[in-house]
Amino acid sequence: MSESHEAVFLKLHAHAEAGLTQVSNGMIYICRICRMTPDTGIRTEREWMQHLLSDEHQNIHRNHQMLRKVLWDLDRTITVTNIEGISQLDILDYIYKPNNYVVDFSYLSRKSGGTRACYALMSSAYEVNKLVSTRVHQISGRKVYIYLLDAKTIFKFLKWRNNILSRNRRLNDSNDSI
Repeated sequence: MSESHEAVFLKLHAHAEAGLTQVSNGMIYICRICRMTPDTGIRTEREWMQHLLSDEHQNIHRNHQMLRKVLWDLDRTITVTNIEGISQLDILDYIYKPNNYVVDFSYLSRKSGGTRACYALMSSAYEVNKLVSTRVHQISGRKVYIYLLDAKTIFKFLKWRNNILSRNRRLNDSNDSI
């Protein structure tokens, strides 16, 4: 019996959202969002789907989504949840300041009007080092910590950065010619 389209969609969504991890001693699903360990792992697909719909998982997932939309500095004195009033060059400059550790670039998004916005989670080096799968990446000679880095995320960030820099260069060139 083949799976319904809905079941396939739910499975794909589950894998994308929380990450399906199999361990060597059989099929155990591990939720990376809830930081479940193999002993508390979910052993069947049905349990996996029930977990994704559970209040515990949904609350933790909502908190993660909220954190990802916050741009903050190291001592957390500045919290900006709406970045529309901040120029993209200022955001880029902020990211490249020494000792600003960027943990997650996965939320680069297209905003209305086709402008690019960057939602980045800032953290101290200590907190970054506690994270799993943290890698150090060199961008323009600066050491940048990126959490769960993949090639697509790097590409999106570099494209966003280059668009801003080239747009700014064009503006400066047009001002010089006046």
